[in-house]
Amino acid sequence: MRIEPAEPVVAGARGTWKVIYTVGRAGINVGGALRIRPPQKGMVRWEVGKVTAAASRPGAACEVQLFDCHPISYHWRHAPIIQVDL
Repeated sequence: MRIEPAEPVVAGARGTWKVIYTVGRAGINVGGALRIRPPQKGMVRWEVGKVTAAASRPGAACEVQLFDCHPISYHWRHAPIIQVDL
């Protein structure tokens, strides 16, 4: 997995980042998913904005679901989750 741009982010900054995830030879099964948990430290949470997903494999489709992103919760059990279903 890599994030573009790779430069450090200043706390409180807003921006757009691309998360690129490359699967291994076995791939991800149809109906499988990838879950991304944005970084958090103590009471600091990322505000998840608009999220889109795409697959490079022809014919593959993605659907994005957001869990516990709005409103932001500071309880450790309710961290934001971005799920990309294939």
